[in-house]
Amino acid sequence: MPRLRPAIPVTPTLHTSGAAPHDASPWRSLALAFAAAALAPSEADACGAYYPCEGVTGWSDLSPRALTIPTDGVLLLQGANLGGPDDELPDIELTVTRDGQPVAGAVELTDIDGVLLWRPTAPLEPSANYQVVGALDNELPDNECTPGVIPLEFEFQTEAGPSAPLQLPQMKVTESVTVLSDLSVESLVCCDGAMPKSVEECGMPSVLWGGFCDYLRAIGYLHVTLTLTTGLPKSTDAMIQRTLIVDGERTLSTQWESLGEIRTEPFCAAFEVRNLATGETLLSPETYYGQAMAATIGLHALDPSATLAERCESTPYVCELDESSSWDPNRCTTWPDGAPTTESAPPTDGEPGDASGDATGDATGDTDSGGQDGLVRPGCACDSRSPATPAALGLLALALLRRRRR
Repeated sequence: MPRLRPAIPVTPTLHTSGAAPHDASPWRSLALAFAAAALAPSEADACGAYYPCEGVTGWSDLSPRALTIPTDGVLLLQGANLGGPDDELPDIELTVTRDGQPVAGAVELTDIDGVLLWRPTAPLEPSANYQVVGALDNELPDNECTPGVIPLEFEFQTEAGPSAPLQLPQMKVTESVTVLSDLSVESLVCCDGAMPKSVEECGMPSVLWGGFCDYLRAIGYLHVTLTLTTGLPKSTDAMIQRTLIVDGERTLSTQWESLGEIRTEPFCAAFEVRNLATGETLLSPETYYGQAMAATIGLHALDPSATLAERCESTPYVCELDESSSWDPNRCTTWPDGAPTTESAPPTDGEPGDASGDATGDATGDTDSGGQDGLVRPGCACDSRSPATPAALGLLALALLRRRRR
């Protein structure tokens, strides 16, 4: 049975944030998704078995982020929006009362995925109890992914005074590089009739081949994680939005402490913190990341000669691509000398595929720096950098997942 390998184009960026308490880790979901794509159809049984919520839109849950808020605060509601629009409010009704009297306010969107807020019209009373009753209507029947209606009923309290003044958080930086084989079709060298073909499986780009293939290139991925500790009281910290700004562009916004970026070149980044209740905003200086690891980031040449000599019965070869980004069996040359092949290798759709797998080993170059001690560059206006791609990042997650299973 042929193996499916996620292909790697080279375009948009994936931004990661710290995992939510309910295990909404982007790496975990990403690894599982790409692991499903790497399985043969008989192992996956059906794409739906690994994507049970494919095509489902709506909120799977919603609950208050904090039950104690400052008098000038807002009530944050944290949940999970499965594929629904992020630029319009869901059908939600929320009634807030104090001693049976309604409190004026409205539900608003935020820049944070899966987070809504209720903003009172006037400051809240100090040291008071408030009652909340309402529901979010997904406007669809109950299913295994989303309930038809999410009821909301709870109480929250206010503190004696307003939120604490905003300050730049303490920043802990972790930089590391993971080097993995480039699994794009252009990176392959094959033998024994293998003829790589670009396909789509479960909605994801993959590469299928028979015979045996190995990789001519590897890619070093720079991981940067910023852990931002505000030192603010919990009630104020719960209302702080953290946003990563990479090469001048705003990326992910989150309420969690960690922000992350994965790229294939060094890059400049800053972060912004904002009090969602008061609008108070602070911006950090730009910092240059990855300079010390620049030699291990990006594309690297591999020499698969030893593996090919051991595994191949015929002479290895490479081929040019056709219009479908698959190998053209009529335009092949032997590897590494580049001589024309004596006869065209036949396509091998449906034949067993194989590869040497993790050609480049495990993660390297882990560093950790506390405080604001990154390499701040005067005029850190970097050129346009090369981000990692969703497929490449999924491949990275898949490789890490496979190593854990060994």
